[in-house]
Amino acid sequence: MNIAEEFLLMKKFLKADVLKIYKVSLKKNCQPVNGSSFFYCTTRISLLFVFVVLCDFNGCGQKREIINSGTFSDILYLRFDKAIQDLEKTKKAEKAIPGTLYLEDYLEFILTIFEGDRLSFERYKENSSERLNLLNKYNDPIKFEFQAEINFHSFLLGVFHQENLFAFKKFMLAYRQVNRYIMNAENPGYADKLKGMISIVLSAVPAEYDWIIELFGLPGDFKKGTMLIEKYRSHYKTVSPQYLESVLILAATRFLFTREYEKNLTDLKNLPAISFDNPLIRLIYLFSASKAGQNTEVIRMLNNYMQKPDEYKVCYYDYIYGEALLNRLDINAGEKIISFINCTKGRTWLKAAYSKLAWKYLIAGDTASFYQYRRMVLDSGNITADIDKEALIEFSAEVIPNVDLLKARLLFDGGYYSRAGELLLDPKIRNRLQTYNQQLEYTYRLARIYHMKNETDKAIPLYRLTLEKGLDAPFYYAANAALQLAIIYEEKGDYPMAETYYLKVFEVTEESYGARLRYTARQGIKRLKTAKATQD
Repeated sequence: MNIAEEFLLMKKFLKADVLKIYKVSLKKNCQPVNGSSFFYCTTRISLLFVFVVLCDFNGCGQKREIINSGTFSDILYLRFDKAIQDLEKTKKAEKAIPGTLYLEDYLEFILTIFEGDRLSFERYKENSSERLNLLNKYNDPIKFEFQAEINFHSFLLGVFHQENLFAFKKFMLAYRQVNRYIMNAENPGYADKLKGMISIVLSAVPAEYDWIIELFGLPGDFKKGTMLIEKYRSHYKTVSPQYLESVLILAATRFLFTREYEKNLTDLKNLPAISFDNPLIRLIYLFSASKAGQNTEVIRMLNNYMQKPDEYKVCYYDYIYGEALLNRLDINAGEKIISFINCTKGRTWLKAAYSKLAWKYLIAGDTASFYQYRRMVLDSGNITADIDKEALIEFSAEVIPNVDLLKARLLFDGGYYSRAGELLLDPKIRNRLQTYNQQLEYTYRLARIYHMKNETDKAIPLYRLTLEKGLDAPFYYAANAALQLAIIYEEKGDYPMAETYYLKVFEVTEESYGARLRYTARQGIKRLKTAKATQD
């Protein structure tokens, strides 16, 4: 490509009202480029390269003209009242209508997630459909990107509310519209975020539905998806709402799909301290810390923490705090859990919350209250969220959990591995295990403790025993034992053994955690294939 052709290509992306066309002097011997602080030591300088250097991604394309960054930032900081006021003013002035419709949908999408009830979802479906129709009136190709993202929002909510056919239709619409945008847009790079999310979602499709991917020719790759989102993020300044959004998406996908809790914590800690003023950043950080067993960190961050008055109230903070207190066997845990129940507007996470209260009373020796809250687990809320489904399955059993095993489980979840180990290794406790199920759980929990303490030589035989004895049991112990064995052998570089145990995960029929464990096993098998190909 010669200089004239490159100039025409550059000019295609530039708009006179967005970026001034810089005059570039091409001289030998490291002469500076006029209008720039950069120096070039080449005889021939590519104008396209100069364009990339001088033109910030956030300032050269269509979204800048039709999305209000201040309003977008308010939405991501959960300042919904202010954002709604700004959007209404913008609509009355008839300015940036496509972008306004997109931001309206974004706000209602987040709000519907937090409220979690069926009524909010039905209202969102009606409103999003109206927005999509209004966007059809505009000729700007950016409408396809906005429509694609709105349909993707609908897809995610449809999956959450288990409307699978609705979700599938919305997913296909999003996929087609983002490709239509790429074909028609002057700057198709804006689609990288959504392309990345689509690729990540497709990587999670269960093996039995691989025919869908083959039928439509849809690629799915978690690593490629995250790279696309990172590419999108790299074009924005760290203070921009688009950068913040990308950070949130990457953290959420790692939390939900690959369970890379420690990586999440490391990456989020590397953000500027002011980032934790954002309630969503703080929320994902706390969820990750909780799952990583950093209970003390959760309590430290939530102790005396209060949201700002102009932010939407995040009830989950109370749930996480109460769970963290329960994990250290604190009798004050119930207060925060009840606060969550009183705060939440929807019916999700209620079964999980009541299960925590039931456990709280059981470890305190109050069996009557345990049964009272066990009934609440069975009768309240719904099973839209996995955490509620898991609570329902567990509390459907008539048998009261063994208190010592329950304490060890809670301590383990909080990262108090030494305390949990001391409890289980007490001979009196071992002698009090009366049933097959209790003995199976004992073996599993002791294996988990040794594993997290990096004593894998002690964990391996206990995992194997759990897998052998629990293959046909209606619990997740055997499935996760197989998964953890696979992970251990993969880390050791013993790929044949790792593959053997990854495949074992699929042999265990398990309802509560099964889908999540099988997804992790599939990702492990993919890594092994890549590693083997590299070795060959």
